[in-house]
Amino acid sequence: MNHFHMGIGIGASRVKIVLVAGDSGERRVQMRDHLGDPHGTLAAMLAGVPPLDILSYAVAGRAGASLLDGRRVYESEAIEAVLRDRGLHADLVVSLGGESFAVYRWGRTGPCSTACRATGARPARSSSTSSSWAGWG
Repeated sequence: MNHFHMGIGIGASRVKIVLVAGDSGERRVQMRDHLGDPHGTLAAMLAGVPPLDILSYAVAGRAGASLLDGRRVYESEAIEAVLRDRGLHADLVVSLGGESFAVYRWGRTGPCSTACRATGARPARSSSTSSSWAGWG
């Protein structure tokens, strides 16, 4: 039986769910605009996930800690973990959100620090992005 890891991101305008297969590393992603109702949107999205053996999950985003009883992961921690796990180095990483952006900067030996964060007008885009959960579970 395959085991999965789940990441949930609750942003200012979107909810994202990522499933990663533990054996192959294959990823499936679903994103949906929450239109001011992140809790209802997340509940609807989770209802569509097939029954799986979830080994771990983490929640990112300011609203995440209040909506779920999971481990909250700060964006900078998640970026550092991905870079470390993949053996990559970056001096700067730009994170583009629906209503804001952040630029993270690393020192030679120190942890990530936010160099810049700003908000602005939200660009027009579609309301959802989806990859199928079909065949999982």
